[in-house]
Amino acid sequence: MLAFCLIGIAATGLVIEGSMLGAGLFLVYRLGVVRMLLTRHHRVGIGLSRDGDFAGSLMAFQRSEAFWQQYAWLDRRRGWLMGASVPWPFAALAAYNQGYCHHKMGDDAAAIAVLDEALVRWPGLGPARELKGALLSQPRLPEADWGGLIEE
Repeated sequence: MLAFCLIGIAATGLVIEGSMLGAGLFLVYRLGVVRMLLTRHHRVGIGLSRDGDFAGSLMAFQRSEAFWQQYAWLDRRRGWLMGASVPWPFAALAAYNQGYCHHKMGDDAAAIAVLDEALVRWPGLGPARELKGALLSQPRLPEADWGGLIEE
């Protein structure tokens, strides 16, 4: 944000007005370019996941990972170009979210495979390691038929 304020000051020659202009430009950039354009697949995936549509969410996270693999240079510079403070690349987070979606859809084998691949590519991806550990330590129980327990 400081760079935007300095640009505003340089453009106007005034400290207060230039700082306000720079802050406004930063908000437009952060909300318009970063949020609405660069992280759009991630936002769609999160929204679909919250709605319980894990198949749609999985596709959105796959598109997100493909986008960040195509623009890996941008992902490497996410801190100072996009103001992102996450310690992991967006591509890594997309892979983790794919594993989570597979798990929520009942396919733990696919989830573990996705998480294994993510951990090979990003060994420091702690959330993927934790989710994989939880999946391996807690086997999925078969669906129970509770209908026979209800007396009519």
